[in-house]
Amino acid sequence: MALLSIAAVCALLSSGTRNGARKILLLPSAVSVTTFVAKMAFDLLCDISPASRGWKIRAKIARMWDYTGTADDLPPIHVDLVLIDEKGNAMYAEIPGVEADKFRPLLQESKVYTFSKFLILPSKPAYKPFPNKYMIKLTPWTNVEQVNEVPADFPSHVFNLVQFSYLSLRVGMQEYFTDVIGMIIGVSKLAYVRMASKTSDTPKRVIALRDLANCEVKLVLWGEHAPDFDADAVHSVGQDNAVVGIFVDTLMKAYNNEETLSGGSACKWYLNEDIPEINQFFDSLGDSAPKIQWISTGAESFGSSQRPARLEHKSVADLKKIDPWEAAGAGFSCTVTIAKLSPSQSWWFSSCSRCHRAATAYGSSYKCSSGCSSVTAIPKYRLCLIGTDGTNSAEFVLFGRVAQQVVGRPVMNLIKFQGRSDNIPKEIAAVVSQKFTFAVSVTERSLMHRNISFQVNGIETFFGRQGSIPQPRE
Repeated sequence: MALLSIAAVCALLSSGTRNGARKILLLPSAVSVTTFVAKMAFDLLCDISPASRGWKIRAKIARMWDYTGTADDLPPIHVDLVLIDEKGNAMYAEIPGVEADKFRPLLQESKVYTFSKFLILPSKPAYKPFPNKYMIKLTPWTNVEQVNEVPADFPSHVFNLVQFSYLSLRVGMQEYFTDVIGMIIGVSKLAYVRMASKTSDTPKRVIALRDLANCEVKLVLWGEHAPDFDADAVHSVGQDNAVVGIFVDTLMKAYNNEETLSGGSACKWYLNEDIPEINQFFDSLGDSAPKIQWISTGAESFGSSQRPARLEHKSVADLKKIDPWEAAGAGFSCTVTIAKLSPSQSWWFSSCSRCHRAATAYGSSYKCSSGCSSVTAIPKYRLCLIGTDGTNSAEFVLFGRVAQQVVGRPVMNLIKFQGRSDNIPKEIAAVVSQKFTFAVSVTERSLMHRNISFQVNGIETFFGRQGSIPQPRE
């Protein structure tokens, strides 16, 4: 979870002046600790592997968050942890959703625990906090005990900071989260936008950051994290003092040709804390820092109002009369009921982590079909659905997040239980008989085939499950 509200529970304490830039600490109340007396040996996180199941570790929970997919108000699919041991080694851990009620009340960020009877698995392929080979998965039999006496020098934080100048290279990258450090130069008021995948408004807040090389980037906080960030307190402190923050577990995305960091449920921030990286940033600041400004949320760029409402609406029969060479780049809307899944296409594929084209396994790495230099790939949805409106039927192809909006679950969750791409999960089979208005364009494949198919670029309307499926007229 993010830091608690600055205005409500954080003490604003002056820690002196560094090169003219006065640092104001935005910290929770201090927690006293006592010296830990080791009574038994524990395994270090860097040493554990699937070779044994008898590991016992002692680690601090550096970060913890619930992953609920696209719906914030549902029980967690899994609870995610970042663990750090006494030597500073870190590892990602996961609590299955069915065990969340058991372990969630026992665990708290910044506390130290011993863990035993857990599984060591290969690290998941996407949304990793750092490049570890293995991850921990708790089981119903896992033992967890809090350590009450902790040494004062037990590490508390772990970051994998990325320079602003390299962020463009991470646009669309899903393999790893992105951590950054920067001086806050602007904050927005809280805004609410209606996303296509939501039935209610989603809170949103924008933060502008600047690094020591004067590069700037905007970070967009979504969901519950948007109101958690106390922009009024940060703006007030920022009128006279610099506010330096580390923001972790974000993703670099592109919206309307603007590249921004995106902070969802995994995102956490540290503002003016007594952390070496923040102290070094202050040491490098000049004599003064710019006042923090109020900036626009840019809400109009993210809401469903930007969905192509002006697209020409066509029946399926009319769509199939289109010349794909003349319609290349054009968009249309079409209302269809899903009649069946395309039997010849798998529902997921390995996507190049850089250009998002299909990639094939090549030894221990991957080879991108477009010829780019990336050697990594992540699973991505490719749903091929046959839709009809009674006038005709056609194939509609949904990729990535558009497909996730329809299915309602991340692709990794389905792969975990289904494995092979020719096994159809019940969540995907349930799409049949549901009715949508899609924003579509002609697929590139249609340029070479007489049977035209359409890529779904967005979902304008979801009508729900239908009692019957229209039968195309001959």
